[in-house]
Amino acid sequence: MAEDGQRDRAVESDLVRRARADGERAAHKQQYDEWSFEGDGLVPYASLLRELETKAVATQNERLVQTLNEIHTTHHTEAARLMTARAQAVEEVAHARARRDRHVNRRNVSEKELDLLTGVHEPFPDDDPNPAPPQPRRWIGPGDGTLAPPVPRLLKLLLVVLLVAVEVPIHFSTFRIFHPRDLAMTWCFTIPIAVCLVLAPHLAGILLRRRHAAPSVGRVPVMVSAMVMIAWLGSALVLASLRSTALVTPTVVAGRTIRSAVNDLSPTTLFAVFGLVIVLSGLIAFLLGLADDHPAVDAFKAAHRCAEDAENAYLTSITTHAGVNIDQAPDLSEVVDAAMRQHEQRITMIRAEHAAAWAAYRDGWSLAVGNPSMTQAVGVVDSTGTPA
Repeated sequence: MAEDGQRDRAVESDLVRRARADGERAAHKQQYDEWSFEGDGLVPYASLLRELETKAVATQNERLVQTLNEIHTTHHTEAARLMTARAQAVEEVAHARARRDRHVNRRNVSEKELDLLTGVHEPFPDDDPNPAPPQPRRWIGPGDGTLAPPVPRLLKLLLVVLLVAVEVPIHFSTFRIFHPRDLAMTWCFTIPIAVCLVLAPHLAGILLRRRHAAPSVGRVPVMVSAMVMIAWLGSALVLASLRSTALVTPTVVAGRTIRSAVNDLSPTTLFAVFGLVIVLSGLIAFLLGLADDHPAVDAFKAAHRCAEDAENAYLTSITTHAGVNIDQAPDLSEVVDAAMRQHEQRITMIRAEHAAAWAAYRDGWSLAVGNPSMTQAVGVVDSTGTPA
C-alpha cells in the first residue's frame, strides 16, 4: 500500500503536491480542529483553490475567444485569397480565350481569301439575280508542298552564301590589279560587290513574289524589281568586261612582259565565260527569291500557326488554373467545434485538478494529525470539494 501511495504521488501535478504539502504544514501548526472542515468557508485554503480555479477557467475562456478570433480571421483571409485567385484565373482564361478566338477568326478569314483567290469558292451566291462570271482557278504557288515545295529558308541562306563565295575570287582578281599592294583595299571592294551582285537579284525576286501582298500599289513592285535587275545586269556585264580585260593584258614585272596561256584567248571568250558565271549566280539568287509561298498562302500559314499557338495557350491556361476552382476554404463549423471540444476538455481538467488539490490538502492534513475522530470529520465532504 505504501508503494502504491508513493507511485500515485509521483504522477500528481504540482498543484496537488503543493496542496498536500500545505495540508501537512497546516496540521503541524495546528491551525484547524476536527470541526473546522464541517462549516462552509471555515478553511481559507478551500477559498484559495476556488479562486485559483476561477482564474484558470477565466484564462481558458480568454484563450477560447482569442482562438475563435484567429479561426475567423484565418478563414476570411483564406476565403479572400481563394476569391482573388479565382478572379485572376477567370481573367487569364478569358484573355486566353479571346486571343484564341481572335486568331481563329483571322485564320478563317485568311482561308476564305485563299479559297476565293484559287476559285475553290465562288464570291457570289447561286441565287444572286446578277451573278458574276465564274473566276477561273489559277495556281498561286504551293499551298501544301505537294506540287513544288518552296525552298526552306535555311537552305536559301546557305545557297546565297555559296553564290557569294563563288563570286568572291572573280572580283578579288579584278580589283587586285587596281591595288596590287593594298590587300585591305582590294577586300573592301571585293566583299561588298560580291554580296550586292547576289543579294540584289535575290531581293528583286522576293519583291516580285510578294507583289500580291499589297494590291493597292499596283505594278510598283514589278517595276522596282525590273529596275533592280536591269541595274544588276549592267553591273555584271561591266565587271565581266573588267575581268576579261585584266586577263588578256600581259603582266609586266621589272620591265619584262610575262605572258600566259590565258593571254592567247580572245577578250570575247573571257567576257562570255565570266559574264556567264556572274549572270548565272545572279539568276539563281533571283529564282531563290521567287521560290516562296504566295502571300495569301503565307498569310494563311502564319494565321494557322498563330491559331494553333493560341489554342495551346488556352488549354494550358485552363489546365493551370483548374485547381483554383476545386480548392475550398476549410469548413468553419468543424474548426470551431474542434476548438470548443478542446476548450471543454481543458475546463474539465482544470476542475478535476483543483478538486484533486483540495482532496490532497485534506488527505495531507488528516494523515499528519493522526487523530481518528478528526480524520473522520475531514473525510465528510461533498463532491465539489467544499465541507459538508
